[in-house]
Amino acid sequence: MACRPAPGTAGRAYRAQLVAMAWCTAIEPPDPAPEHALAQWLRVESIRLQKWMNGVGGPARLEHTHATLGEGRYAINAVGHFGFSVVGAVFLLGLFVPNLLWSRTARPAGYDPAGEPVTLRILERAGQALTTTAALIFRDTNLHPWSPWSWWFVAAATLMVAYEVCWVRYFTSERTLNDFYRSRFGVPVPLATLPVAAFLLLGAYGRILPLIVAVAVLGVGHIGIHLQHRRALLARAATTG
Repeated sequence: MACRPAPGTAGRAYRAQLVAMAWCTAIEPPDPAPEHALAQWLRVESIRLQKWMNGVGGPARLEHTHATLGEGRYAINAVGHFGFSVVGAVFLLGLFVPNLLWSRTARPAGYDPAGEPVTLRILERAGQALTTTAALIFRDTNLHPWSPWSWWFVAAATLMVAYEVCWVRYFTSERTLNDFYRSRFGVPVPLATLPVAAFLLLGAYGRILPLIVAVAVLGVGHIGIHLQHRRALLARAATTG
């Protein structure tokens, strides 16, 4: 029998309570009954609701329910749960350290960002700021007990390892523009594509909508800029060849 709240104002209020507590699969109102019996049932359930909300699990469950889109294992946190993410910090270190080394000591000869489209640069900068913030302030990306959903984290971590491998290959190469934009593992412009994909999967693992949106913005700008540089490099090679 489906969960049916009582009709009228009281019924609507009780239905909202049931949705907030995700009780619709566990509580079954009685079949239509005289008004006095229904009123008694509502009073009893209201007392149970109040006791449950005052318990240890009440606030946490309500927070989780109100902050999700979807149901069950496919639910995505529309807001997320605030708290420091160690995993996010580790991923960001893996992103920032090689980029700092590149910008200070290993830029390829002939690299010129002057021709980058303004729109893509704005999206890239905004995406970087949003992704960094979202990766750090939501604890949902921290490690959880193993479940099938943990494969999202495994995939994200694998892409980050592949990203570091690409940097090692670049740093040990002649550090030309061709080395910088060369495809690896069948992935075009891997030094842009791999970290974006890794953070996107990390957002899926944590089910954090803000992180997913931030990474999408970053991906449009960052990957777009790298692809433009790659196309310009190929065009110059074709002209000189």
